[in-house]
Amino acid sequence: MAKTFRQIIQYDENLGHKYVENIFARLRYGNDGYFIETDSRGFRNSDEKKAGKLKIVALGDSYTAGDGVSNQFRFTDSIEKEFDCTITNLAVSGYGADQQLLVYEKFKDQIEHDVVLFLPHLDDLKRNLLSAREGIDKNSGNKILIPKPFF
Repeated sequence: MAKTFRQIIQYDENLGHKYVENIFARLRYGNDGYFIETDSRGFRNSDEKKAGKLKIVALGDSYTAGDGVSNQFRFTDSIEKEFDCTITNLAVSGYGADQQLLVYEKFKDQIEHDVVLFLPHLDDLKRNLLSAREGIDKNSGNKILIPKPFF
């Protein structure tokens, strides 16, 4: 049986990689799956306007992005429901702390916000030392190296 690969991550010359813009996709995860939705910037958000009083930007890696769960079950979405706030989640799987900072610098003037949550994981610091990340070519399924910015 041939494997197929759905591209949900794309190369970005400034950030290394990010999600493909404007997708709604079901991803396999173990014996089950989950759904992701991305916005016009290529992050796991909806483009619809939310009405929370406090506006927050969240930066991080797969833990913050919510790998393994649908958008509405991520901890950032749970915080939105519990408190009167709006969280724009700019986290992407595999991001180092360097890429998280670059994302903030690139989008900070485009997103109204009062607070920034910088949510690094210990592995993110190790990723800062990498000049490329391993990926999978969507056509061949072969492993490839994808360049990333690094400090």
